[in-house]
Amino acid sequence: MRQFSEQEKQLIYAIYQSKDSNSYVLTNAFKEWFYNENNTINTAIGYDCEHGQLVFDLDKIKDSNSILGIQKEIIQTALLLKYLEDNGLIYIIEDDADTDNLWYIGKSTQQMGTPLRVNLPKDIANIINRSKCRIYVSYALTQLVENDFKT
Repeated sequence: MRQFSEQEKQLIYAIYQSKDSNSYVLTNAFKEWFYNENNTINTAIGYDCEHGQLVFDLDKIKDSNSILGIQKEIIQTALLLKYLEDNGLIYIIEDDADTDNLWYIGKSTQQMGTPLRVNLPKDIANIINRSKCRIYVSYALTQLVENDFKT
C-alpha cells in the first residue's frame, strides 16, 4: 500500500465518512475548485463534462501559474480516485441513474466574462466524468482509515 499525503488523507477520510450514504458522489472530491465553502458555485472555475475541459474565468483568474497549478491539483485528485478504484478501496456504481444531464461542474462558460478552456488528458476527463456516479466504500478503505492509514 502506498503512502498518502496529508491532503490525500483528508480526501480519503471524506470519502470514508460517506460510507453509509446512498447518494454520495465523487464529484465532492473536486468541490475545493468548483464550489465555495457554503457549496455555492465558485465564480471562477468550471468543468465542461462534454468536452473534458477546465474552464477559467480570465476576469477572475489571470495568472497562468494559478491556472496550471489548479489543473495539476485536479489531475492529482483524479489520479488518487483512480488509485482507490483500481485497488478495490472504492467501487463506482454506474447504474441507470441519469448523470448525463450534468453538462458542467461548477461555473459554466455562459456565466463567465472571458472563459479560457484548458483541455485535460482524456483519461483524467473520464475519471472526472465518472465522478458523477455514486460509490460504494469498501471494507478495506474503512479499515485503512480506522487504522490511521497503517496497513
